[in-house]
Amino acid sequence: VTGVQTCALPILKRFTRPCLSLEVSSIMSEPAQTVRPRRRLWRWVALLLLGAIAGGAWFAPEIVSQTSLRQSVANWATSGLPLRVELGPTSLGWLRPVSLRDLRVLDADGKSLLAVKELRSQRTLWQLAIQRSVLGTFTLIEPTGQVVLRDDGSNVEDVVSALLSGPTSDPSPEFRIEIVNARVEFEHPASQRKSAIESLDVKLSSGAKGIELVVAEMPSKSVSDAADGGRFAAYFGKPVADAEAADETASTSADSQQLLVRAKDWRLDWLNPVLARWQPRGEVAGVLSADCRVWLGSEV
Repeated sequence: VTGVQTCALPILKRFTRPCLSLEVSSIMSEPAQTVRPRRRLWRWVALLLLGAIAGGAWFAPEIVSQTSLRQSVANWATSGLPLRVELGPTSLGWLRPVSLRDLRVLDADGKSLLAVKELRSQRTLWQLAIQRSVLGTFTLIEPTGQVVLRDDGSNVEDVVSALLSGPTSDPSPEFRIEIVNARVEFEHPASQRKSAIESLDVKLSSGAKGIELVVAEMPSKSVSDAADGGRFAAYFGKPVADAEAADETASTSADSQQLLVRAKDWRLDWLNPVLARWQPRGEVAGVLSADCRVWLGSEV
C-alpha cells in the first residue's frame, strides 16, 4: 500500500498543481478588472469638471452683463467711495470691447453727478485684464455733468479728493479719454445761479507722470447746428509744431509744455455760478476773443 501511495503522489501532483495555479491567477486578476473602470470614471469626472470651470470662466462676463450681477459688481467696485454707479444695458465679452449704456454716477446724497449715454473701450476685456498698465482709449458719448458749487467746494471736488486720498503705491496706468458732445451744468444754490456749457469735446491723455495732454473744443465737431455761443479751443501738452509757431517751438526743451487758448465771441456769462462761490454778488458778462500761447518748462 505504501508503494502504491508513493507512486500515486507524483500523478496527483500533476493534476492538482494546474488547478491551484488557475485559481490563484483568477483571484489575482479580479482586482485589476475592478480597478480599471474606476480610474477611467475619475478621469471623465475630472475632464467634465475642468470643462465646466473653463466654460464658466469664458461665459462669466456675458452672464454678468445680462443679469443683475452687473450692478452688484459696480457696487462692490465703488464701496468706500462717496458715489454710486448705476449701469444700464451692458455688453461684456473677453474678445469684445467693453460697452456701457445709460451710465449714471450719483454722489453721496444720491444726486446725479454724471450721466453718460454710452461708454466704450478701445481694447477688449481680455486686453484690459492682462495689460493693466496700458488701458487704451475710453470714449464717452454725450455725457452730462452736474457741478454743484458751495462756498467751501463742490460735489466734484468731494469725489476727486476721495479718489486721490487712496494708496498710490502702484504706478498710474496709461489711458486716454475722449469726450464727445458733452454738456456741463453749473449751479450755486446759495445765490440761485445756474448756467451750462454745451457741445463740448475733450481729449485727455494720462501717463506715469500724470496728465500729459488736454484738448478742449467748443462747439463739438459732431454737432452741425450748435447754439450760437462762440467758439473756444484749448490745448495743453507738448509744443505744437504748426506753421505759425514753427520758429518758436524749435527753441523749446524736450520736457517743456505748451498752453494754447483760442476763443472767438465766446460768451462769459456761464462763469457766474463759478464766480458766486467766491463773490456771491459778482457777475461776468460779455464775450471773449483771444489767441494766447504760453510755454511751461525749466528751459524755454
